Amino acid sequence: MEQLNLDILPSIKDKYSKISLPKYLNENLAEFTGIVIGDGHLAHQVRNDSNFYSLTITCNFTEDMDYFNKVINPLFKKLFNAKLSIRKNKKLNYFNAVKCSKSIVTFMNSNFLIPIGNKASKIQIPQLIIESNESIKSAFIRGLAGTDFSLSFKNKKYIHNYPVIKCSLKSKSIICQLNTILAEFGFNANLILNEKNFDKRFNICYETHSLYLSGKDNIEKWISIIGINNPRLSSKYLIWKKHGFCPPNTSLEQRKQILAGKLNPFILYKKTRQGGFEPPT
Repeated sequence: MEQLNLDILPSIKDKYSKISLPKYLNENLAEFTGIVIGDGHLAHQVRNDSNFYSLTITCNFTEDMDYFNKVINPLFKKLFNAKLSIRKNKKLNYFNAVKCSKSIVTFMNSNFLIPIGNKASKIQIPQLIIESNESIKSAFIRGLAGTDFSLSFKNKKYIHNYPVIKCSLKSKSIICQLNTILAEFGFNANLILNEKNFDKRFNICYETHSLYLSGKDNIEKWISIIGINNPRLSSKYLIWKKHGFCPPNTSLEQRKQILAGKLNPFILYKKTRQGGFEPPT
């Protein structure tokens, strides 16, 4: 196993909190690194002549809370002997999971070259991950997918039964690196690069790059090689496996009810005058 850089001077607070750092790159650390690269942020500020370090992971409040409780926080505890604190913003439907720690921020920055500050357009898959074995690469992608990938089922023959896995990022480098790794695993992805987008909220244009894996073979191979740890995604897959389709525009809570047999998925479709069902418009 690859030994990591542990030549990091901890803060007094880190010593008091008994923060520990992983000595080797394993699947847990690879998955957590994917999560941080996906929806994480490293920060260092100077306040009143004091250094302030923080790691923040931003999650959707209604869709990702299960993922945080069952995967993200337990991983963090295993790796660093610490817990993330939640700062909720229910009005905007998100929460930040935060840990203030010089040791952890420095560790993630020095070993995986995750930038401190804005990382969106310049982030890459860490070289340590690229040079590792398949299980490490799979774990990294599983973490990245849990935060930055989507799973949808396109309308084919009046029912949403055609699976599409998608990742859209501002970093062209990481999309191309993902494509290379997935090709090594036998996936055949489609890339759409240099897409122009407009954000009405801030009146700005920006560029994104997307990777698509479509069809039954790709999703079954994904489950076998990569796996899914976020219920936001896995619930859709499980409904598709059970019913042969997955209705669009459902919440995680609705999908839980479908899987528990408490909600008929066809109820989420409109009933026509002919007695059949049609997808929502």
